[in-house]
Amino acid sequence: MRISIAQRAMFEREVDVQSTLRVIAHLCAFHASAIRGTTPPGPFWPHVRAGMARARSHGIRAEWAVTSFVAMMFEIGPDFDTQPEIRAFLEEGSGLPEMRLMEAVERAPEESWTDAEENADPGAWAIPDDWAEDDPAPAAWAGVSTDRIEDP
Repeated sequence: MRISIAQRAMFEREVDVQSTLRVIAHLCAFHASAIRGTTPPGPFWPHVRAGMARARSHGIRAEWAVTSFVAMMFEIGPDFDTQPEIRAFLEEGSGLPEMRLMEAVERAPEESWTDAEENADPGAWAIPDDWAEDDPAPAAWAGVSTDRIEDP
């Protein structure tokens, strides 16, 4: 039995959708106030998808690390990874990208995190205007909205 390219693409799309839904579930469960404080009322899945893409731009692929990265974008700022000391860990550290992220969390000075938060640029989410047109499964998270999030 052989899997066609089209079948593989469908499988990868479904894996991506399910991964996005798990990241959203984590954010709703553990970062509800940060989501409400960061995004305008209404759907926030574009922020999650943009955050996942940003994590992947650093080579971060493991879902647990992508989830952590996206949570930091909501909690600290969407461009926390541009702060020089944090960026150095992400780009120049040794080991897998996921381990470099954890190294940044554990070893970057507290002042770096404070600087990243104080200088956060809300416009750094980089959500294209035509995002919905390129989205693989908008129906899967159409109901994901800030007005449906409750604090734990």
